[in-house]
Amino acid sequence: MPTMVLCVKFPNMAIIFEKSYGRDTTFSLQEFFVECLLGKGHVSVGGGNPHTPLYIHHFDGTSIQMYENKEGMDWFYDDLSKKISASPNLMQDIINDQYKLLPFLKEYWSNPSLTDAELAEYLPLARRAMENLTLYYLGIDEGSPAAVKQMATELRKVDELGADHDGFVRRIVESRGYPAAYANVLHADELSAMPARDVMDKRMRGAIMIDGKEIFAGTLDEYTSQHPEYEFEGLGQTHTNVTEVHGQVAQKGLVSGKVRIVKNIEQANALLEREIIVSPMTTPNFIAAMHKAGAFVTDEGGIMCHAAIVAREMKKPCVIGTKIATQIFRDGDMVEVDAEKGTVRKI
Repeated sequence: MPTMVLCVKFPNMAIIFEKSYGRDTTFSLQEFFVECLLGKGHVSVGGGNPHTPLYIHHFDGTSIQMYENKEGMDWFYDDLSKKISASPNLMQDIINDQYKLLPFLKEYWSNPSLTDAELAEYLPLARRAMENLTLYYLGIDEGSPAAVKQMATELRKVDELGADHDGFVRRIVESRGYPAAYANVLHADELSAMPARDVMDKRMRGAIMIDGKEIFAGTLDEYTSQHPEYEFEGLGQTHTNVTEVHGQVAQKGLVSGKVRIVKNIEQANALLEREIIVSPMTTPNFIAAMHKAGAFVTDEGGIMCHAAIVAREMKKPCVIGTKIATQIFRDGDMVEVDAEKGTVRKI
């Protein structure tokens, strides 16, 4: 008799990570952020999330790319919505708490030479303020009631916490005799006892942070080869012969100019008058460059993102959410930004 072969198909057991955004930020800030999403703080939200790792942060040598566990973030949204429904005053309490924290944080931000004891006092306050900002997610969650969305957006406007913290950490690192760029790949508790320079130099060539804790020094490709159970959407995807991208219009206008890829402050400082900023996402430390730029184009962001808000204030053409602009264009490319149609094309 012929041998019968039984084929059993197993479901895809990979954990899917979606690219959420890229930013010139620090591991320490993202560490606080993920701790809060996992419920390790004063707001009882996110604890017990069954979908982990929740976030993988990849420093690619210029900026940090964030990949989120879609199932885990959906679970967080649901848990957060339930908490808000059960405690209608929670959002306002958090906004009030944030306003109370800011004066104390600003005192620390104004002093780049903190002692280890002062730094130990600052870090819990920064953690708490970052946890408050996790409720901003309700402002971008389509399922949130209109009133909650409005309050969440108000919370997002309570100072530029992320940018101020990152700038502060870079000044701390520099005051201790290290390059400010090392701040990108440091845990918060390493600020008072920094690793050896060879360790830091290795991280600066590429580093992965998993759920705000473990750090893997290497490329994302190297990391995924060791963790086949993780699948990163779009990783390795190429875009050949693409000369035009499409996005959302944040501020209307039509302008042509040379591209300047801006992923960090060093690249922002190199921008020349009337060049077109093409960035994963702009941040407040890019403001000086944005004043000189002819237009802004981003991979990520919605109508309330930083680039969109600044573009409307400066009346400069802006196309956001192109997803791939930083992969398609290169420094010096001549492009036309048509912020009437939402297109950016090489000319």
